[in-house]
Amino acid sequence: MIHLSFREKKALVILSVFLVLFLVFYLILLPALEKKKNFEAKIMAKTLAVKELMVLEQRFHELENRTFPGQALAEGHDPDFSLFSFLEGLAEQCGIKENVAYMKPFTRRSETGNTSLSMVRLKIESLFLDQLVDFLKGIETSGRNVYITSMSLSRTGDVKKRMDAVIETETVI
Repeated sequence: MIHLSFREKKALVILSVFLVLFLVFYLILLPALEKKKNFEAKIMAKTLAVKELMVLEQRFHELENRTFPGQALAEGHDPDFSLFSFLEGLAEQCGIKENVAYMKPFTRRSETGNTSLSMVRLKIESLFLDQLVDFLKGIETSGRNVYITSMSLSRTGDVKKRMDAVIETETVI
C-alpha cells in the first residue's frame, strides 16, 4: 500500500472534489442550461407567432366586416325581398328578359355561420355590350346589397358583336 502524507491526501481530496464539480458542471448543468435557453427561445418565437396570428385574425375580421358586413346587412334587409324576382324584374326593365336562358337560385350559409346567402346564377344569351352594362349597373346601384360574385363572358353571333354572360349574384337573407 501506498502511504500518503496528510498534505497529499488533502490535495487528492481537493482534486477529487474539483473533478466531481467539473464533471457535474459540464455533464449536467451546462446541457440543462442550454436546453432551458433553447426552450425559452422557442417559447418567445411561438409567443410572437401567436401575437402575429391574433393581429392577422383581427385584421381578417375587420376586412370581412368591411367587404361583406353580413349581420348588419341582414338586419337592414327587407324580409319580402327575393333576389330571383329582383333580377327577373331588372332583366325586364333593361329589355333583356327574353335573352335570359336560365336562372338558378340557391342558398348557403355564410362562412361566419350566422347568416344565409341567397344566390342566383343566370345565363343571358345574345346581348349587346350596352345592354350588359345597363344590367350590371342596375344590380350594383340598386341599394339592395346585391353583389356580383362571378361573371363569365363569351362572344357569340355572326360578327361577334353579341355576347353570352353567366353571372352569379348574392345577397344576405
